[in-house]
Amino acid sequence: MPDQLMTLSVRQPWAWLICRGGKNVENRTWKTAHTGLMLIHASKIVDSFACDYLKRRGVSLPDSFEIGGIVGRVLLMGCTGPNIPCNSMWAEEDNFHWLLEDRHPVPFIPCRGRLCLFDLWKHSPDAAREYVKLHGAEKVLV
Repeated sequence: MPDQLMTLSVRQPWAWLICRGGKNVENRTWKTAHTGLMLIHASKIVDSFACDYLKRRGVSLPDSFEIGGIVGRVLLMGCTGPNIPCNSMWAEEDNFHWLLEDRHPVPFIPCRGRLCLFDLWKHSPDAAREYVKLHGAEKVLV
C-alpha cells in the first residue's frame, strides 16, 4: 500500500476537463512541492458560470457531471510561479500553474473532498482502499 494518495478537489467542469478534455494546467493561488501521482476529486459544486463560459467558447461539455468523489488521476510534474510564462492555453496570469500530464478518468469513487491538497488515506481510507482495489499497484505507485 502506498504511504500517501495525494488528492485535489476541483469544481466541475474543471475536473472533467482535466480528466477528459485536455486541461493540462491547474491554476491555484498557492504553490505545491508535491510531484507524482495526484487524484482528482470532483467537489459537490458545479461552477455554472464556468460551464456557460466554456460553452460560449465552443467547448463541448456533458449534460451532467459526477460530483462528490474521485473522478481521475494525473501525474503532477511540477509547479511554476505566477511570474513564469506557461505556454498552456489553460494557464491564467497571476496564478501558480500545476503542470499535469498522463491525465485519465477513473471509475467514480464517492468521498468527501477537502480544501488544499490532501491525503486520501488520512481523510477517506475507505475511498483510498477502493482506489487501490480498482487500480492496483501499477496505477498507485507511479
